[in-house]
Amino acid sequence: MAGAVLLVLGAGFCAIQAGRHYLYSRITLRETTATVIGKQYVRFDEPNPSYDDGSGDPITVKPGDEQWRVYYQIDSFDSLDNSVRARLLRDEEQRKASNRSRFRFKSREWYEKIEIGDKLRVLYQWHGGNSVDIIYVENPKYPNLQ
Repeated sequence: MAGAVLLVLGAGFCAIQAGRHYLYSRITLRETTATVIGKQYVRFDEPNPSYDDGSGDPITVKPGDEQWRVYYQIDSFDSLDNSVRARLLRDEEQRKASNRSRFRFKSREWYEKIEIGDKLRVLYQWHGGNSVDIIYVENPKYPNLQ
């Protein structure tokens, strides 16, 4: 009887540890690099008051708003296992091929200092599957520019 209780407790402990690992792997901030692949100035007007946020959701802005966009492609997902890494890198290639490249907009000064080919520092969260949320992007050459 005591052996059965210990066996159940041991199995329960293993299940809790596996669950903690699963949850932790999806809420952890991870760091990688990305390469700048393009730049674009965008000014919104009455006929075009919105843009796609990259995941298919429209974001509405006021006519007259401006964005100094820097487009980039993630270089690697090295902190993830091989199968996940390969799948996410394929997704990055598909984004680029279908003109859905990731972009960030900050100040005009940030935009003007960045050059195509620059390496960016990117913090992201992986939520399982192909779900990656970009949390922070900076140019290490100018880390204080926002």
